Amino acid sequence: MSDQLAEEKNTVKIKQTKISELEECLRKKDSEKEHLKSIVVDFTTVQNLQVQIEELKSVNESLNFSVEELCKARALAEATLRERDELISALCEKMRLLEEQFESFYEVKSEFDLEIVHDTQDNSEKI
Repeated sequence: MSDQLAEEKNTVKIKQTKISELEECLRKKDSEKEHLKSIVVDFTTVQNLQVQIEELKSVNESLNFSVEELCKARALAEATLRERDELISALCEKMRLLEEQFESFYEVKSEFDLEIVHDTQDNSEKI
């Protein structure tokens, strides 16, 4: 009976050891499971970041296109303004020349008018 009791105690110890090993194995699996969960979360985060990067690349391309279009528009506006300034300068020069001609014409006319007045005065005195 004592042999049988010793054998049963030994069997219980073996079973307890196996239970302890299984519990340890379960703890490791839980730990691995948590680690895998964090890896899945990290992977999801990476995927989200990749989507955001692609969206930002698209926005960047759009902005680059807009900048190019604005540069073209600016160059066109600058060319238009240069042409306008040249036209204004040419018109100002024409006006200056016309003013000079008008002043010369006015001076001649004034002298002519004075002569007529003198002639009229001279004629009136003779009569």
